[in-house]
Amino acid sequence: MPKDVRNRFNIKLYIMKNLVYTFMLICPVLFSCGDDNNSVAALSRTEMISKAWVYQEITVHTTTTDSSTTSVTTDLSDHNAELEFFADGTVVYRFNNFSESNIWEFVDDSTVRIRSGDHSEAHEILWDIIKLTTDQLWMAYDTYTEEESTQMFEYKLIPKRSSR
Repeated sequence: MPKDVRNRFNIKLYIMKNLVYTFMLICPVLFSCGDDNNSVAALSRTEMISKAWVYQEITVHTTTTDSSTTSVTTDLSDHNAELEFFADGTVVYRFNNFSESNIWEFVDDSTVRIRSGDHSEAHEILWDIIKLTTDQLWMAYDTYTEEESTQMFEYKLIPKRSSR
């Protein structure tokens, strides 16, 4: 084979190798980056909360009339207590062999109303949603004692792991 043919052949081979290597480097980047419009849509608050949650801890903040505050945190992870929200507005509280079904609704983006018993306003608690993600739910409510102190009960819950 003449020398000029070999040189042209080597140049073509060199270009082809570089194109193949470039293609091999670019392909994973091109095919791994999806269009954001085709991504899974963000979950609504109802979709995020609608699952079984397990109580992890409770913190009780007590504020007295002289404005002093104390906080006590208790680990609840071994207590087998869970709260399950359903998209149809049902919420079930389970603790050991006890189970109670109630109704719930979002009042606004940061408040959930849970009605128990006869589902009247007399048997409702307004829960403040402190944090709601797919893997954490922080809820709190205030109550007042006879000594005119305020107590805020703050609960941390995580999704219940399925037992397979």
